[in-house]
Amino acid sequence: MTKLFWDETPPEKRRFVADPKQGPRHNRGYAVDLALFELRTSQEVSMPSAHDEFSERAYREYEDGSQE
Repeated sequence: MTKLFWDETPPEKRRFVADPKQGPRHNRGYAVDLALFELRTSQEVSMPSAHDEFSERAYREYEDGSQE
């Protein structure tokens, strides 16, 4: 599956996809996809990017998200 994902991703977006030659970090427990919820309201916290979004907003260092 990792190789298929790599092969189908345009080369300019591959920095967001695990290189199958090195192995994906997600599959080895180095990274996780998650959602955050406000316990008082049970509402999901707005995140800067959508799940599997291939943009600068997906980087953990992205600083232009909301203060929430």
